[in-house]
Amino acid sequence: MKIMRKTVLLCTAIVLVIVSCKHHVPYPDISETPIRSFNCSTDTVYYQNEIAPLLSSNCAMSGCHDSHDSRAGIDVSSYVSLMNSNIIKRGKGSRSSLYKVLHASGDNLMPPSPYSPLSSDQQALIKKWIDQGAINNQCMSCDTTIFNFKDAILPIVESSCKGCHNAGSPDGEYYDYGTFSIDTAGVWSSISSNSMPKNNPLSDCQKIIIKKWMQAGAPNN
Repeated sequence: MKIMRKTVLLCTAIVLVIVSCKHHVPYPDISETPIRSFNCSTDTVYYQNEIAPLLSSNCAMSGCHDSHDSRAGIDVSSYVSLMNSNIIKRGKGSRSSLYKVLHASGDNLMPPSPYSPLSSDQQALIKKWIDQGAINNQCMSCDTTIFNFKDAILPIVESSCKGCHNAGSPDGEYYDYGTFSIDTAGVWSSISSNSMPKNNPLSDCQKIIIKKWMQAGAPNN
């Protein structure tokens, strides 16, 4: 009986350890050095490629949540400052303040009027990134053979430019195909010099894609 009781207690202890391990996810430490991957997963959301551009374009603007103003004590201009702003619960997207304000209503909605709110897909992307641990990760693969407007250019514009350049922003509309392709020389000058986007310059690969599209005549394809 004593042996059986000890066996039962040992098994119970093992089960408890296994269960507790399942609930404890060892997320990487908070650091500005991204975890880079060349074998990128289509199911993984990458901070450097997808989240940072969205936050820079829509939140880290002058007078809002940049490093200079840090409105309400929140600075989303870098990964470390974002994580130190206490608006993210790693692994719990729906319980994170960042996600809550992005799909709130009225005066609680961010970005505030007159800026345009993030789309439902963009909100879901941020939630998924937080659910996956809010990791400072980066996908290093980039296909420069695809440079049509719909599949290659528009996603860059939506994530990195739309926040500042949309119909409701002080900078005015500069978002759809017509307005984006009017002055390709001026756009390229800003992009190549890293003056735009202001807080999160495009990668070399993204610049190559945009340059190829412009050299092809900036078609609406």
